[in-house]
Amino acid sequence: MKKVIVGIGEILWDMLPSGKKLGGAPANFAFHAEKLGGRGVIVSSVGTDPDGDEIIGNLRKLELSTDYIERDTEHPTGKATVTFGKDGVPKYVIHENAAWDFIPGSEKLTKLAASSDCVCFGTLSQRSPMSAETVANFVKTASTNGALTICDINIRPPFYSDEAIHRSLDLCKILKTSDEETEFLCGKFGASTPKEFAYVLFGKYGLDAVIVTRGANGSVIYLSDGRESEHPGRKVLVADTVGAGNAFTAAFAVAYMKGLPLDRINDVANRVSSFVCSRHGATPEIPKEMKCLFR
Repeated sequence: MKKVIVGIGEILWDMLPSGKKLGGAPANFAFHAEKLGGRGVIVSSVGTDPDGDEIIGNLRKLELSTDYIERDTEHPTGKATVTFGKDGVPKYVIHENAAWDFIPGSEKLTKLAASSDCVCFGTLSQRSPMSAETVANFVKTASTNGALTICDINIRPPFYSDEAIHRSLDLCKILKTSDEETEFLCGKFGASTPKEFAYVLFGKYGLDAVIVTRGANGSVIYLSDGRESEHPGRKVLVADTVGAGNAFTAAFAVAYMKGLPLDRINDVANRVSSFVCSRHGATPEIPKEMKCLFR
């Protein structure tokens, strides 16, 4: 049986210089989880506009379920305008009052949460009260039923709050942050290094793991039992870095639930994320040979 791996939160169009691409961190996460051997499920909302119709059509082409994508008659499908610096790092302007800001709770979602093996969420999807409540209730139900809960924190100024950060850390067992986000969070929690930050969170929130991705310099994973794994990264010709962190999180989740050794988990996650960096957009097709790494 495939593990049910849920990404809950924003789904939108990334408006790239090269054209629009399906995006949103939870959607990217669920896509990669599906392609790496899980049953990826997206929980979100789109408008009843042509952009929403196109997202539904794209998900079906990607063989992803649309059963948990609500259609909002009052708010438009989400968009994010993306530009790039010379280093390929994206900058986002995320349009407000989008359909994914108003994800409704439902009995159907409660049943999905109870049957999930893993759920990933972030702070961006909690910028509005309605979606924040739906995300929190879903994650609580999933956790109660034994699911792995991952916060890929995704801090996008000005769309975060201290309340959302603390709520997310209370909800999750695994935190994934970028190096920039870690530096920001270290300041908030009075830590001078990523390792010190991880151990502060282990004590304060009872987390099992803290993952810090460092762009081209790889990643480090800290576990609450004292184990850690550092990876130097893999050198590739970067097309863009959109979705690379989400691909890393999905690969980590699949490998972690398979019980692979920690260093191998870190390696396969870096392999997948570096491949995504070598292609345009957040959801390139993962080569079959890369999927074999998870066996």
